[in-house]
Amino acid sequence: MLEKPSAYEEVLTQARAEHKKLSNRLERVKGFIEYLEEYLGMGETSPEQMPTETTVPESERFKNVSSAVAAHMILREHGKPMLLRRIAKEMQKAGYQGIKPTKDWRKIYQALYTMMKRHADRFEKISAGKFGLVEWKKQTE
Repeated sequence: MLEKPSAYEEVLTQARAEHKKLSNRLERVKGFIEYLEEYLGMGETSPEQMPTETTVPESERFKNVSSAVAAHMILREHGKPMLLRRIAKEMQKAGYQGIKPTKDWRKIYQALYTMMKRHADRFEKISAGKFGLVEWKKQTE
């Protein structure tokens, strides 16, 4: 049997690694598209329309998204207003990269508070340290 050149094996290994990386990125983009479609009320994408070659691990679901998108997704998943502390913990648990374990959570809460006040079109302050989504208020009106 002929011996295979090692250069081809290296190219194959690199191609497989690139395929895996692109597949994971594609799954994150699909998830973000679904989120935006739901947020904009454009309907849901059926599972038949979405290929499921690979799945994104739960811990990578919030990779490469802004804090505003991550907080919005957490609030929508829970379906009710939450305290900043709980939002931050849930974002960290879900794999959001912007929150690192620290002893001084006050800085994280302050950053979240500031972000939510800047995005007043999305977030509504309910009480001290507790936020909900503006869309919830619109639904009850």
